[in-house]
Amino acid sequence: MEDRSITQLDYDSRSCVAGSLFFAFPGLHSQGADHAQDAMAHGAVAVVADHPLACIPTVVSGEVHKTYALMCAAFFDHPEKHLSLIGVTGTDGKSTTCDDVKQLLEAKGIRCGILGTVYMDDGSGKKDSPYRQSTPEAWYLYQFLSRCVQNGCSVVALECTSHALSDQTARLQGIRYAMAIVTNVTSEHLEFHKTIASYVDAKCNLVRRLVPGGTFVSTTDNGHLSEFLAVLPCGCDAVILHRDVDIKIDGGDGAIYQGTRYPIASTGLPVLCSNALLAAVACGRYTHTPIEQILPLLSRLTPVEGRMEVIPNRLGLRIIIDFAHTADAYHQVMGFLSQSKGEGRMLALFGAAGERDTSKRAPMGREASTYCDALFLTDEDPRMEASAAIDEDIERGMVRPIPVYRIDDRREAIRAMFSYAERGDTLLFLGKGHEHSLEKKGVKYPWNEKETVLAMLKEAEET
Repeated sequence: MEDRSITQLDYDSRSCVAGSLFFAFPGLHSQGADHAQDAMAHGAVAVVADHPLACIPTVVSGEVHKTYALMCAAFFDHPEKHLSLIGVTGTDGKSTTCDDVKQLLEAKGIRCGILGTVYMDDGSGKKDSPYRQSTPEAWYLYQFLSRCVQNGCSVVALECTSHALSDQTARLQGIRYAMAIVTNVTSEHLEFHKTIASYVDAKCNLVRRLVPGGTFVSTTDNGHLSEFLAVLPCGCDAVILHRDVDIKIDGGDGAIYQGTRYPIASTGLPVLCSNALLAAVACGRYTHTPIEQILPLLSRLTPVEGRMEVIPNRLGLRIIIDFAHTADAYHQVMGFLSQSKGEGRMLALFGAAGERDTSKRAPMGREASTYCDALFLTDEDPRMEASAAIDEDIERGMVRPIPVYRIDDRREAIRAMFSYAERGDTLLFLGKGHEHSLEKKGVKYPWNEKETVLAMLKEAEET
């Protein structure tokens, strides 16, 4: 085969241009090799596949995903080697913790990039993330890291999903981390990982890939802490919140105590403090600053869109929008807010994703029925699954009888909850957060949770 210049690396045949090298990813529902001819028609000069392809210049690799990631790193001249990467993983809290890390580091004068579910910042300013996945494919990841280097960032907070860390997709292959932060790990994404052991092992890759002298930061609230500690590389150390760093939280008002002494700081937000505290521990360790000097900075933190976002109103309601979509997240959010709800009721509106991990639905119902006084079950990306079947799975886990209203249309469900609410109630709108679409029956409909809540709130205020 004659020498050809490679202009870009593609895994979607439709994106190929003259000079592309096409990577034929093996998939669950379709095979990249089936699109090799289309890639060549779009200008690809060759294909990387796990087996030879007839009449097509083919580079055979037994691990196409890993080869793609490593070649993307080389294509962009290894920008990761010029950055300190702080990887954040966990079932819940990744986006918030990444954002808190960025805010705290920048408060200490360190220019920090960020790439996560909600937004990205390559050193040129925040913008909405354009990627379908929280952790995008390697081409976009290394392209982003390259811009971070060009724009003068010295550190990047990187949201690392279990999919991206897994050997199956290998999106983060080749990345080494100065610091690995793990928030919590509970059951999620078993439709992909199949077992909780496989899910945890994928997340353990974040710790396995620490650079020499790197630091693992987590909390005793992490039920799988021992698995992460077991793979900690020699020469790296661990800092565990509530074990190595003795900090107490008053869930009622967000005050933070060290030991049993006086309050030394406050988040200034009605949020779960654990993610902010993990970020504070990480920032203190990264900047070699005593934790006592970092904690006061927490009052400056601003929330991430759709994460424990409080909606002001004239109806005397406490209205919160959050992306919580697992039983553990419900336990944390609802348990936290129940400490300060007073005499008012707690009402929750949520659903569960269709064609995804079904094992979490009954536990979500258990937690919601434990803390809430009424539930409004509604669509949350049911995809091709029947909404009624999802609702039944959720209700199956309920542990006490409370009113349950099934309203598939999410907009109408929001309207109904406002009609049901009374002054002093806490209203939780869960599961959609920042997302801008709602998928049902093969169609993605535009959706903005905050705008819809505000519109329904305006109706309620006027009536």
